[in-house]
Amino acid sequence: MIKYGGQQVKTSVPGVGAEATQVLRAKLIAWSSGAFTRRQLQRLRTELRLPNGETLPAAFVRHAEEQTIAGLAATLQTWSEMSQSLPEAQNWGVIAAPEYFGREATWSALQRYSQEGASAISPHLIPNHCLHSLAGSLSVLLGCRGPNYGIGGGPRQFVELLLAGLGEVQRDLAPGYWLVATAWRPAPPELSASGFDEPICLALALAICREDFPLVTWRARLSWYSWPRLFDSASSDESVLGLDNFVRALYGARITSPTKEHAETISWYIPRTGLLELRREEVAVSGQNETDYQEVAA
Repeated sequence: MIKYGGQQVKTSVPGVGAEATQVLRAKLIAWSSGAFTRRQLQRLRTELRLPNGETLPAAFVRHAEEQTIAGLAATLQTWSEMSQSLPEAQNWGVIAAPEYFGREATWSALQRYSQEGASAISPHLIPNHCLHSLAGSLSVLLGCRGPNYGIGGGPRQFVELLLAGLGEVQRDLAPGYWLVATAWRPAPPELSASGFDEPICLALALAICREDFPLVTWRARLSWYSWPRLFDSASSDESVLGLDNFVRALYGARITSPTKEHAETISWYIPRTGLLELRREEVAVSGQNETDYQEVAA
C-alpha cells in the first residue's frame, strides 16, 4: 500500500517499490495559452496568419468550429515565440482534445434534419465538427505530415490528451507532437464582477518531444508514472487534473525557478491511472509571454 494525500492506494505488485514503476517522459519545448470570447474568435478568423505569413483559407474561415480557431491561435502563438526553429517540423504529429466539440452545430443540424430531412444537413458538418476535425485542420494548416487525431471529447479530455501524447512520443513515429486542448468556460469571477460575463474558450498548445531529441532549448519535463510512487504529498495538487489547473501550474510561481537546483515539481494523482509530474528544469526561453492566461482568465 502507498499512502498518497491521506488515501491508501494499492499497487498491482506487492512489495515492488517506486524504482520499478513504469515511467513515460517527454521534453516540453514550448507552450502558450489563450482565453477568447466569441467576438474575439470571430475576429481571429480574418486576423490570424500562418507561419508562412498567409491568411487562413476562405473555406476554413467560413466553416471552422470556434474551438478550432482557438486551438490554432494558441498553436501559432507557441510557434512564433520559439527561440529556434522546430527540427523536422513538417514531420510532427498533432493530437487535439476539444471538450464537447461541435455540440451546438450538431444540435442545430439535428433539429433541421427532423424538420426538413437529410437535404438540410450541410456537407461541411462532419469534416469541421467531428472529434478529429481540430487535429486534422491544424495538421493541414501547419503542414505537419505526422499522425493526427482527436481524443477525449468529454470532461476528462485533457488527461487523455497527455496520456496519448506521452505514449506516442515513446512510439517514435514522429520527432515530436503538438498537443492542443480547448474548452468553453464561464467567465472568471473577477472578470464577471467587472461586467464581463461572456463565456470564454480556453486553449492550450504544448510542443513535446522525446527525451533524447537533439534540441538545445527546452523548458520543462512531463513524467507519467503507471502507479503512485512515494513522494511528499505537500508538493502535490490534490485537485483533479484538468486543463484549467494545468494551465495555472504552467504559469505558476512554483515551477518558475531558473535553475535545476531549485526547480520544483507539481504532481497530480489520477485515480486508477497513475501520477503526472510537471517539472521545470531549464531556463525559460527569453521572450516567452507568461501572462496570457492570467490577463484574460486567471
